Amino acid sequence: NAFGKAQFTLFKKTIKQIKPKIIVVCNACTSKLISKELFQKEDISSSMDVWEDDIKILYGGMVTQQRAMDLGSRARLKEQIIELTK
Repeated sequence: NAFGKAQFTLFKKTIKQIKPKIIVVCNACTSKLISKELFQKEDISSSMDVWEDDIKILYGGMVTQQRAMDLGSRARLKEQIIELTK
């Protein structure tokens, strides 16, 4: 809807101003939305995409609670974050 589109536009504008090295998305639905809107992908085909100004976007599942990623996946995500922020 219009409100959701306005929120996403604000999100993109804010990220462009902040210019982070990496964005970690820990929600499956949000990962799909970002992949679709920023990269025109219907499905997430990798664990990372690179957006404008070399901003890396890492996709992950929930970190805690029910259906959270397993310990190995969480450790791998942590290693990716450390490596990409060097």
